[in-house]
Amino acid sequence: MADLHGSPVWQLHFEESADPNKSFQAIRIGGAVYLARLKGRAWIAKNTYEVLRMETDLAAPISRAHFTMEHLMISYAPIYFKHHSVRLWLPESTSLYIAYRGHRYERGHTFSHFRLFSVDSEQAVKEPTPPESIDPTDKTSKLLPTQSRLLLEGAPPR
Repeated sequence: MADLHGSPVWQLHFEESADPNKSFQAIRIGGAVYLARLKGRAWIAKNTYEVLRMETDLAAPISRAHFTMEHLMISYAPIYFKHHSVRLWLPESTSLYIAYRGHRYERGHTFSHFRLFSVDSEQAVKEPTPPESIDPTDKTSKLLPTQSRLLLEGAPPR
């Protein structure tokens, strides 16, 4: 049990399997692809089980790529969409710290002005109509020239 901004939270620790077939992240540098194993923590609200914050790190440096550190922090917040009467937990801010080839990089983002959209679709399923009987010698048939030629030349019986 932990505390985040005055609220009780569960703090979960995780680490990816060493199995490369189960890697969550791949890093492409030049023409090479490196599978990065991640470890991290998640802060989950005790009463609602909503994810409030996530942090991930490399489980081990990728020495061959000179990629020694990656630390990602994501803070989530409830976003209310009044017109749809819905509340979603979405990223509010992210911070990324990287150490690559002896240099350190930092990138931060804050997110706002979310838009919610939806797409509706309908599907009508019905039985297919049986094909019309086709007379290949009938010149008024609705077949394309290629289809007529194939029928006239005769296809092998099924």
